[in-house]
Amino acid sequence: MNFKPLTSVKSLSVPVFAKEAWEIANKMKDYSPVQLTRLLGVNSDLALSTAERFASFREDPFDLTTKPAVFAYSGDAYRGLDSESLSPESLAFSQEHLRILSALYGVLRPLDAIQPYRLEMGTTLHVNKSKNLYNFWQKKISDVLAKDLTADPVPVLINLASQEYFSAINTKALGVRIITPVFKEYRDGNYKILSMYAKYARGKMTRYILEKQINNPEELKGFDLEGYAYDDNLSNENNWVFTR
Repeated sequence: MNFKPLTSVKSLSVPVFAKEAWEIANKMKDYSPVQLTRLLGVNSDLALSTAERFASFREDPFDLTTKPAVFAYSGDAYRGLDSESLSPESLAFSQEHLRILSALYGVLRPLDAIQPYRLEMGTTLHVNKSKNLYNFWQKKISDVLAKDLTADPVPVLINLASQEYFSAINTKALGVRIITPVFKEYRDGNYKILSMYAKYARGKMTRYILEKQINNPEELKGFDLEGYAYDDNLSNENNWVFTR
């Protein structure tokens, strides 16, 4: 995560599942750094910093301890998105149309205020009577997405999440068409998915949607950033392949 201060103050919104995030964070406070190395599969340094983050987590955080979600995450997909250079118009569009899946917060709007944490959706964490985070979050996340999609004039979901996080959604409960862009590289005579490039490309496509304020999914086929092009021969109705 990147919690360096922003150059300009953004108007923050409150996560819809702030209460649930506090519930999970409160449970994480009980884990020692040694226990976190096993639970999260991280080294001792990351376990210690994770323990410190959850120890500092507050139910009612001060503004200085939060950051808008879309600016707080880092990694390949968020490098592709490059949120700090988005225009105010693109950010406003993102607040209505982009949703971020989170192991701690469930589902976030881009400008929702979040605190720093480390937790993956695949972590086997028992919360209440849930056997893991997928079990805890699935109905909650799916209900919120279904409600948001119902309010959208073009109720189509563009899936640019990793499989780990997208598995937290009950797709049948959404009742809408789901289009999944797939990014492939030409290597050794074949087109292959290379994880690092695919993550970055998912961020780039997210940016493409926000900048052009796309509502018609067919416009996604014009995506040409980083040398990618839509490949009709490798695509099917809901899995759209982009190659380079």
